Amino acid sequence: KLCIRVEIALRKGVVLFEFFVVKQQAAYEIAEANVNSAEAAVSTAQLVLDSNQELYEEKVISDFELNTAKNELSEAKAKLKLANAELEKAATNLSYTKVKSPVNGVASMIPYRVGALVGSNITEPLVIVSNDGDIFAYFSMAETQ
Repeated sequence: KLCIRVEIALRKGVVLFEFFVVKQQAAYEIAEANVNSAEAAVSTAQLVLDSNQELYEEKVISDFELNTAKNELSEAKAKLKLANAELEKAATNLSYTKVKSPVNGVASMIPYRVGALVGSNITEPLVIVSNDGDIFAYFSMAETQ
């Protein structure tokens, strides 16, 4: 999606283009749901371990059952860590869907149109943003000139 037009004033951080936002947003929401599910699994495993700890102290269950509950909690924590990493990855990928202006300026040229195939091997930039800030020129000149 092209979010700007040529010769309009831009501020730093304004979105210029959006790519695959719906797909990456869905991936982010799936990763977020996986984190919530993993957090619930950790909570449940902790409750089971606490309950089994009391039963073990009263000699109602064997040490095997207690160790199984400990292992299930460890496994749930590992799955939560994995889900958090996937969420971070999804957030990073989602951030790549929006190309933002690095400076205040004017969009002076947009060589590509919506539907054009672009990739890492293109030679022209997607847009040229001309900085509209102050320009200072320093040069040497003899007094006789």
